[in-house]
Amino acid sequence: MSEALKSYIEMIKNISAPLKKLQEIKSPTFELQNLLATGGAISTMIGKIGSAGSSVNTAALYDSTMSVRTMGENVLVSFDSPEVKAIVEESNEAAEKIKEKVNFEQSNEHLFNYYKDLADLAIVSKGTEEMCKQISRKENEKSIWSIIKNWFTGIKSRITHMLAKMEGIIGSIGEELKSTLGELEKTIEKSLEKFVESLNNLVSKVQGFALNLIRKMLNFAQEIQKLAQECKWNVKEILIELPSFEVEVFTVLTLPIPIPKISTPKLSINFAPIKE
Repeated sequence: MSEALKSYIEMIKNISAPLKKLQEIKSPTFELQNLLATGGAISTMIGKIGSAGSSVNTAALYDSTMSVRTMGENVLVSFDSPEVKAIVEESNEAAEKIKEKVNFEQSNEHLFNYYKDLADLAIVSKGTEEMCKQISRKENEKSIWSIIKNWFTGIKSRITHMLAKMEGIIGSIGEELKSTLGELEKTIEKSLEKFVESLNNLVSKVQGFALNLIRKMLNFAQEIQKLAQECKWNVKEILIELPSFEVEVFTVLTLPIPIPKISTPKLSINFAPIKE
């Protein structure tokens, strides 16, 4: 493990102490839940790196640390505490140090991970739409459970893999999506009506997660452009064209389910030598 990486690990460990104190707060606000979820995920990630001595994408680590700083600043608006101030200061210091080691290749890889996750969400959305159609025209309830189980296996794999990659960035909304996925699984081969209700809850979480992911992707793209100028990378501009966010409502067993039509944004990176 490089000396630089060791220093990053120590800096991020400094965020863990005040985080532990904040975990004792009962009924935390949504903003604080986000901070605790993301900070805890980074601490876990750093622990794995430290014990295994594995390499890390510094762009992803930079993005995670910046996310903690931003979430801490959001908490400070309504909850002024020495612990939150310490988290903001420590995460900002860590981010500035990590930034020095970020290169374009790692940044590009991390940005593309956002793109791939949105592509996975698009598949989940389309698959859920088809599932709703299947349930609506079911002829035999026994046969529909086999179709549901196959569908669920696919989306569970995609969502679980996606959450694992983004756990140090996405905050509590990732935990909510995982929990809702688990609740849906419990209804399989039970009551079809309960399954549809849980499916509606999952669809709502997927939509919120997709919007959150797009916002974070845009924030990271802005950071890359700043780094490109500071480090004189041969990147002229990064263009992200967002698709319109639409929904289509399907009535399934009398319950209207609004399925978000998620699609990947148009992403282009223009390269040009930057003159001194």
